Amino acid sequence: MDVSDFNPALLATNIRPAGGRFVGGKKSGGVGAALIAVFAPAVVFAMTLFAFATLLTGVPVLGALVGAGGLFVLLAEIGPLLVGAIVGGALA
Repeated sequence: MDVSDFNPALLATNIRPAGGRFVGGKKSGGVGAALIAVFAPAVVFAMTLFAFATLLTGVPVLGALVGAGGLFVLLAEIGPLLVGAIVGGALA
């Protein structure tokens, strides 16, 4: 890998969420509250997907699959948010 392969846009997509959660972690007052603030939107989104998919199809198993898929997609992208929340919560 040489210097021409460096993409600052990819770096910014990882730093910006961590910085935002760093500030949010400090505002929350501790690591526990910061972790809840990181994971709560993913859980609420998954429950909403479950409810809408079940209502639209009438098949709860399909709704569970869609909700679990949405949860796993959001949890896969939670790394920078989690790091920023832990550091910010620890410094609060």
